[in-house]
Amino acid sequence: MGYGNPVRTRTMRSLAEIIELSQVERDRTRPVSVKDRYRLCYNLALSAYCLSSAAWSRLRWCKRKTFDANVFLHHDSTTGVIHDPTEAYLSCPIEAPLPQFEAGADLKCDLNLLELGKILVEVRFWRKPDVFSEAHGRSWEEGIRRQLGLLITDHPDLLDSESPFVDVIKACLSYEGKVAAEKKTSRDFLTSFEDRILKPFSTLLPDCPGAEEPREDYLSDVETQREPLTALPHKREPGPKSARAKEFISRMQKFAISYVNPLSAKSRTPLPENRSRKVRIAVIDSGISSRDSEIRIALRDSDIGLGLRDRRIAGLRNFCGTSVDDCEDYHGHGTTVAKILLESAPQAETYIAKVTNSSTVSDEELHNVRKAINWAVQVWDADIINLSLAMRVESRDIDEALPHALLPGSKIIFAAAHNNAGHHEGPSWPGRKLGIIAIHCTDGDGQPLSTNASVGREDYFATLGLDIPIKEQFATTKSQYVYASGVSYATPIAAGIAANMLEILRHEASHRVNDVKKWFYNGRYIKVLFKAISQRDQRCCFVQPWTFWHEIISVSPRYRDVQLRSGDERNIIRVLELLAA
Repeated sequence: MGYGNPVRTRTMRSLAEIIELSQVERDRTRPVSVKDRYRLCYNLALSAYCLSSAAWSRLRWCKRKTFDANVFLHHDSTTGVIHDPTEAYLSCPIEAPLPQFEAGADLKCDLNLLELGKILVEVRFWRKPDVFSEAHGRSWEEGIRRQLGLLITDHPDLLDSESPFVDVIKACLSYEGKVAAEKKTSRDFLTSFEDRILKPFSTLLPDCPGAEEPREDYLSDVETQREPLTALPHKREPGPKSARAKEFISRMQKFAISYVNPLSAKSRTPLPENRSRKVRIAVIDSGISSRDSEIRIALRDSDIGLGLRDRRIAGLRNFCGTSVDDCEDYHGHGTTVAKILLESAPQAETYIAKVTNSSTVSDEELHNVRKAINWAVQVWDADIINLSLAMRVESRDIDEALPHALLPGSKIIFAAAHNNAGHHEGPSWPGRKLGIIAIHCTDGDGQPLSTNASVGREDYFATLGLDIPIKEQFATTKSQYVYASGVSYATPIAAGIAANMLEILRHEASHRVNDVKKWFYNGRYIKVLFKAISQRDQRCCFVQPWTFWHEIISVSPRYRDVQLRSGDERNIIRVLELLAA
């Protein structure tokens, strides 16, 4: 599909609605196999396990009045297709404070486990169980618990081989589970949950990753006490080309001060609705350090006049631990990437997705990246996604998520082009995937580095990735500069340049191209733009905007078929629009 084409959003329906479809709708809906139902059960149980230590454990898995499942699936009522039937979504407020729900005093199990058990029974039998005959008054929850226990015992639809599932439900309904749940911050509850609820699924789903031995994968994030970041993992002394890198960064800052930062103040009237939102960039990496002085400032609200509030880092989410709000960086890679991006794109909104606790993504963490991409697209509606973490292997999960991100033509994905291994290796994944903009390294003068991967005879984009000066200041008044090198840190500079171009177009584009997202917010346009503004060294396209700006404003009499006026800054917007034609 071409860039800019509309895509129909998938509809969400609650599990309660789907399992209570009319007979006509049921006949049109493709059945979900028992194996897929069990896989969905396992994923729901695993989600409950991961949420048990976080603030979201206070959410209800079932609605308070009807006890209907508070989970949703992608269901197309037109075709009857349930997309991703093994993955469900939990409804929860994002900003509102979370109330603490309490069950009746006579309930002989934990309320969260009761709700989970009831949902698992619904999924297995794909119908709403009749468990409300005793569920009245003060005995509402206890009545449901008793009826579920009777229902699951000797159920005619259950095979002998499904006895592990019966054990799971009994564990959810047990008093022992209630006792363990009162210790949700301790290892006791987590151990009990994995032994009595997660591990039985390994018999039903022997091929399910992590079902047999989840302790190493999931307890590690709960139990491991990591030391807070006190230094960034970079050189302490400047390299021989650090002066040229410093000059590059200085030019970036001057460009933003001259052409990007004044745009908001220059607007005499509010921008139309389709241009009113700032450019959004999602950083998928190792998180950010809350101890870094610049990061702390970016996390605060700042007054931008007229009673409005602005925050440079507008959202965070953790995809590799039990607490979705904990995006603390224990390595420094993600913090460095975020700091470079904040400096390179001063007017953009930045969103942080944590997918690892190191500078690389292990094979076991690849699914975190997929979830982060989906979240950046569906929840944050990011315009640009920065993937500085090069993967060692291709991932089927990520490979399925990337086309969804690229399909509408409104997501621009930058990725590190390689692992800094030099010409002995080719481009890494996902940088080599079609539609993604892969970034290589140069020094401050635009000379390509020997660490760049071999690309054959193809042109490639590159920008500063050597001796980038980074201000290091952790919880102290003292600060110093360290010097970062590598394609990981060239990538956010390229993403920042793209964000600045979109910010200029958002404010300055003519009414002829009023729908700026359709015309400019896509990877195809950014590639054309980068080729236009780059300085070429053989196949290397050195991406920086100031030389192009100077030529278009003051030097060139025309660009293609457009007549230019010497000294007129409007030349720039004419050329930027022409590139989209």
